[in-house]
Amino acid sequence: MKSIVMPIPQDFGAVQLSEETKTQLAQEVKEILANEANTNNKTKFTATDMWNRNRKSRSASDRMRWNLN
Repeated sequence: MKSIVMPIPQDFGAVQLSEETKTQLAQEVKEILANEANTNNKTKFTATDMWNRNRKSRSASDRMRWNLN
């Protein structure tokens, strides 16, 4: 199988940034990471949560019996 491939220059991945831009970009990244760390606080799943989930869920046959009575 033949394919036409465009040659990639050696310095294709190199990007030049000024010092001001580098510091601004680093600050933005730090802010984003800090915000994500604050929002990822997960609460623990307790036995009470499991009991409530089980209590609230009903099967289709239970719902039919409930509606017919």
